[in-house]
Amino acid sequence: MKAEVQCVSECEAQPVTKPGRCPAAADVSVFAAACLSACSGDGACPGTLKCCSHRCGATCQEARGLDTAPGLPETPANLTVEEARRGRHVTVHWTAPARAGVMYLLEERHHVGREFSPQRLGPWLPANRTAFPHTSLRRQVRPGRWYLFRVAAVGAAGTRGFSRPSAPFMLSRDPKPPAAPTDLAASSLRAADGSCTGVLTWRAPVSDLPVQRYRVYWSRRLASAASTPTSVLQYKDHVSRHYTKYLLRNLLPDSQYFLQVQAFAQFGPDRLKGELAGVVLNTTDSNQLR
Repeated sequence: MKAEVQCVSECEAQPVTKPGRCPAAADVSVFAAACLSACSGDGACPGTLKCCSHRCGATCQEARGLDTAPGLPETPANLTVEEARRGRHVTVHWTAPARAGVMYLLEERHHVGREFSPQRLGPWLPANRTAFPHTSLRRQVRPGRWYLFRVAAVGAAGTRGFSRPSAPFMLSRDPKPPAAPTDLAASSLRAADGSCTGVLTWRAPVSDLPVQRYRVYWSRRLASAASTPTSVLQYKDHVSRHYTKYLLRNLLPDSQYFLQVQAFAQFGPDRLKGELAGVVLNTTDSNQLR
């Protein structure tokens, strides 16, 4: 184990020289050429960026001359996305010259919504890597999202960078409403004045789309004048998507409440109502606050 750690440390300590050359001083922006030491070597710069010294600093700059640098694999082209089994399986294809020892790195960026909007796209994220000019994606692609893909061919000498992005892609099946929240639990405490405070907690549900908000319902059973039938008095409130806890105030002691939580998601103009999860709270069992 010590030998492996030492090997990794030694490899990380080795200087990295990426292919290509730094841009001429005249091509570096005033901001990038400020007296800033943002890197100490090519290994500190992501992708095809190189650590370039200028004036009184060093910053990561896009490498020049990668199209003519020897030993680099060709940049993939003609990305296509195919959907099978109604969104259960997606395959991304591209064209690239056959070459031994080349690894392809696939990235994706996406946004939620019915209509494609380039301004809403998130950052590029790793999607998969493969030694073949195609790859299958299952859980990485979800309903209700627009996707762009790009791929880079990486060899022993480095890479020329990522391809042009694919055409926008969305699964054909619509997203489902959120499932019911899980692990619903409730407890209560009785205050000195005799009232009760309830605490309701839950876990976020499984959902094709991000949960936008929750709605909490609580009902107290009321005995009728005949004492035989009962009616239900219901209350409700909204909870931000950032919280999975709700405080119920001024509950009556020695009463039974039925508590429910429901998640909501938004898909364009459509509001998707999730399934309800419920739990019973009996304030007869409340502990006394001191």
